[in-house]
Amino acid sequence: MNRPQAVIFDLGGVLVDVNKKVSIRKWNLLTGGDTTSFEQIFFSDRLKNRFNEGSIDSSSFLHTIKTGIGSPPPSSLSSEPIPESSLKSIWTAMLRPRSYTEKIIDLLHGSLHLAILSDTDPIHASYMENEFGFFQKFKVKTYSYLVGATKPDKRMYSAVLNELGIEANSCVFFDDRPQNVTGAINMGIRAYKASNEKDILGGLKKEGLPTYDWSAETHDSKEHRNT
Repeated sequence: MNRPQAVIFDLGGVLVDVNKKVSIRKWNLLTGGDTTSFEQIFFSDRLKNRFNEGSIDSSSFLHTIKTGIGSPPPSSLSSEPIPESSLKSIWTAMLRPRSYTEKIIDLLHGSLHLAILSDTDPIHASYMENEFGFFQKFKVKTYSYLVGATKPDKRMYSAVLNELGIEANSCVFFDDRPQNVTGAINMGIRAYKASNEKDILGGLKKEGLPTYDWSAETHDSKEHRNT
């Protein structure tokens, strides 16, 4: 088997924690809303899915939140809508890099092409690109909202392969969702289910790629699955 030329990473649940509880706490502080109101307003009528698929843009997403579609908004929202900047701050508060992310990316950067393949929206993507330094080390960033589809749709895998300009069997892919891993394998990509540092390092080792010793003492125990 040929040595891989590129490594492709999913974001949420692999390199980035997605913890809605952090956003809910900020939602509560800024609006007086509770968990139920956050879920109903931010995730009503497949809102997040449609945002990820690119069927609505950022303005439409924020407008839907401000009007409280799907449920009555908190009393503070009905009296005086909060600024869009605050809504964006609530929406992005759930994201943070995992403790091992920089170490793994630094390990691979320079010897392999690195790519991101993520089901995400433009607000989350922009925030991570601006706030997370490791993004600068990725040659390719393929986002679902730009492709107009989400994994495991073949269009997602085709898009990242086209941007990389590398054959599928020369790429390794890590994702935390089994259906996305299967979708990649069906496209000829060497894919692994990975939801933590140990999983990623195990996949890299199997492919003969750079790795390092892993121990439970340094493992990031507070991991949150992508929502």
